Amino acid sequence: MGRIMLDLGLCGATVLLFHIISVVYLWLADAESNMTATNPIIVAAVAALAGFLTWLGQRRIELQQTERLRKEKLYEALLEAITELSSFGNGAPLLVESQKAWLYASDEVLRAVNGYFKVFLGERAAPGEPTTPEEREARQRREGAIRLAIRRDLNRNTSLDEDWMSREWTPLASSEKAIREYLERREKRAG
Repeated sequence: MGRIMLDLGLCGATVLLFHIISVVYLWLADAESNMTATNPIIVAAVAALAGFLTWLGQRRIELQQTERLRKEKLYEALLEAITELSSFGNGAPLLVESQKAWLYASDEVLRAVNGYFKVFLGERAAPGEPTTPEEREARQRREGAIRLAIRRDLNRNTSLDEDWMSREWTPLASSEKAIREYLERREKRAG
């Protein structure tokens, strides 16, 4: 899948833990028993178990970080597709990205995307052009629901909620030329 990166701070803590376990074990051992032959084996087994458990914990964290980065990239494409639709009236990218979302998105995100599509199915005009203020408001609410669901999926501790979204969040749109210029500048900086 990917290479395993070692967290030196975690390794240092593990070595320290091994030493503490060894010292405590030796301290608790009866001084007169002259330590049996199994005592060093027990210390080594406990140290190995602690090391393995530490590695498992680190591996779990790495997998969570990898999954989050993958989801961020995929959600970014989904949000760009929504912008393509709301700014240019082109629904093709959203159709493609919403199908990919079935592979990675949370249930809440999928429900929000479905709700967004329902707004368009109810419209009489072309998908890029809502005909009434009510339709624009419905689209804004549904787009906000997608954004909030994505935020919740990536950040479980968010304090944003539906009430905040309805009061404070306002979607923006821009001209195709301005967006394309920005994307070109962004690509130049990244590459």
